[in-house]
Parts: sequence; structure tokens; C-alpha cells
Amino acid sequence: MTGALWATLSGILFGVFHAFNRRGGRSFDAYIATFILLAGSAIVLAIASVLTEDLGQLNGISFTTLVNFGLAGLIHFYLGWTLLTIS
Repeated sequence: MTGALWATLSGILFGVFHAFNRRGGRSFDAYIATFILLAGSAIVLAIASVLTEDLGQLNGISFTTLVNFGLAGLIHFYLGWTLLTIS
């Protein structure tokens, strides 16, 4: 799938997710909604990565790089998406 198609799919799913958030925002926990969103996204990303990329390139990554990547993801996605869901 090309980048433009992934971006289009991402935008559509973003809108659908937030339409449901808006309608059901009073009946669910924002933290659970964020966890479900991120878990689903991680599954799709993992499947797409396995199917389309050479995972052998990951052998040379240092521990510091993995920690920094994980912290950036935690701050951006978990904190950012939770605050977006709450708002």
C-alpha cells in the first residue's frame, strides 16, 4: 500500500474513532479507550512491518535507541492520545 493510501486510511479511522468518542464520551474511560486504540494500532503496525519490511535491519539497534524510541512513543501516543480523548 502506498503512503497516500495509508494516510487516507489513517485520516478516515481517526475521524471515525473521534466521532464515537464524542458520542460515547460520557460512558467510557478515556484511558481504556486510548489503550484499545493503541493496542489496535500496534497490531496493525506489527503486521504491516512483518509483511513489507526487512526486519533484519533491527539487529544493529542499540539498547539506548530502543529506550529512547519507547519513551518517545509513550509520551507522544499515550499521553497525547489520552489528553485528546479526554478533551
